[in-house]
Amino acid sequence: MKPFTPRPKANEDAIVSGKNYRFTILTEALFRYEWAEDGQFEDRASTFAINRDLPVPEFRVLDNGEDSLEIITSRFHLSYDKKRFSPSGLLVDVKGKLTLWGAQWRYGNFGGTLGGTARTLDEADGPIPMGSGVVSRKGYACIDDSGSMMFDGNGWVGARKSGDRDDGYLFCYGHDYKDAVKAYYKISGSQPLLPRWALGNWWSRYHPYSADEYLTLMDKFREERIPLSVGVLDMDWHWVHDKRVTHAGWTGYSFDRNLFPDPAAFGREMHKRDLKITLNDHPHNGVHAFEDSYEEMAMAVNHDTSHHNPILFDPTNPKFFKAFFDVLHRNVEKDACDFWW
Repeated sequence: MKPFTPRPKANEDAIVSGKNYRFTILTEALFRYEWAEDGQFEDRASTFAINRDLPVPEFRVLDNGEDSLEIITSRFHLSYDKKRFSPSGLLVDVKGKLTLWGAQWRYGNFGGTLGGTARTLDEADGPIPMGSGVVSRKGYACIDDSGSMMFDGNGWVGARKSGDRDDGYLFCYGHDYKDAVKAYYKISGSQPLLPRWALGNWWSRYHPYSADEYLTLMDKFREERIPLSVGVLDMDWHWVHDKRVTHAGWTGYSFDRNLFPDPAAFGREMHKRDLKITLNDHPHNGVHAFEDSYEEMAMAVNHDTSHHNPILFDPTNPKFFKAFFDVLHRNVEKDACDFWW
């Protein structure tokens, strides 16, 4: 998958701003609102918004002096008192008879959407709570982007500016749910199509399989005419119980040769059966001296190996993260891994 190319700075013609506030009209039904006590606004990409450089929609601005601002499009009417954002000072009427009581959003109302995504499915057994989404029966949906991670413009992550500030997006699409989701993709980036095999049946069980045991099981599924597309190997694919493992055993990047004496051969046999392989990865314990790639990783990050100290997991270090993928993961992928869990 190609890396995304962010275009985070919006067209100046789409911006309405004052000393401490800024509104960016992204579409006729979507705008960004910002408050910054120091007057310094954010033009970097965030994990939510990587593209704000959109065609400027039609809108009108009514600036009524020191304490009144209105922004009007075909889809919403914003009213603002030019003070610190508050429920009484920033409100938006979404146009259209969407509910019996109208569709008016007031600052601070973040709930009530039809749901977004779930962070994890661990221990899920039935319905689970979902995060906020971009559509609602009320006709509007608000996304608070104030706490999300930023990108620094050089392919790495950055921190949010400190101080009193707000950064949010209001979707005013009424019940045009498809259009709302399309707008979300415009600013958050297009989603790549999942490969067909990812939509098939996956086999996953937390169990210390051996290569022979796993292949025999895959053949049994085929005999029973149960189609599979992905074989999941949980954490026991790597060294866990060996005496060399001095940590809890969750982290590992070397196949347990007692279970997988020839990882590359196992990988070839899985692929002969038209199965993809995914391996479980818990990276937090770093790279210890017993790992197959320890020396190569150490060289890549200038780590002293004389005392066999572990290479600590450091997600804030670009050099470490480059080696984390280019050395640690790629070496395992050469043998038996199509993607990581």
